Amino acid sequence: MVKSFAFCAAFFLSSLNGANAALPPLADGAPAPTYDDRGDWLAQGESSRVGSTSRFGAGYVFGAGLLLGEPFALSAKLWMGPSLAFAAGLGYSAWHQGVMVNIDATYQFRNLITGAGPFEIMAYAGGGLGVGSGYQRYPTWAITWNGDTVLVDGPNRFVATIRIVGGAAMLMRRYPIELFLEVSPQLEIAPWTGGRIGGGLGVRYYF
Repeated sequence: MVKSFAFCAAFFLSSLNGANAALPPLADGAPAPTYDDRGDWLAQGESSRVGSTSRFGAGYVFGAGLLLGEPFALSAKLWMGPSLAFAAGLGYSAWHQGVMVNIDATYQFRNLITGAGPFEIMAYAGGGLGVGSGYQRYPTWAITWNGDTVLVDGPNRFVATIRIVGGAAMLMRRYPIELFLEVSPQLEIAPWTGGRIGGGLGVRYYF
């Protein structure tokens, strides 16, 4: 009875001081409450499954990091709520051989795997636009040689793409770090039309 009362009192005081405060161990060498019992890094009130949602989208809304892939880019993400976020990238595209900038609006499917311990596993999907300049790999003009049409690549020029984005992310509960894997099929609309696939592995730190 005494141990139970001490635990309840400590839990109540910790709730008043904020979800991030750790509870002291119980008397007689009993183990401290588990991570989920303490409620660390919860998005307070943002999820009906209390104890399973990290603070991304609530306490932490802006993150910056790197995307290793196509393109190789600086990556930023701004959460507008527990499910909606905008992501942007600035980097070098090996496909276009130039600098590209992209911005996407994405919807987050939270808590796909419950009981993931120190992580929250989610998926996301959305779309956006990419612009930049690079060497145009598609033909921009044609010449006739001995009755045959020969396609000739063009010089550096403006590039625009429509992006479809999908991926999965692992959000750490104790630290403001997001690891993500992304795939981005793209339709090029300028200066030529065509398709390609980008994406990669990335990490962001939240402030």
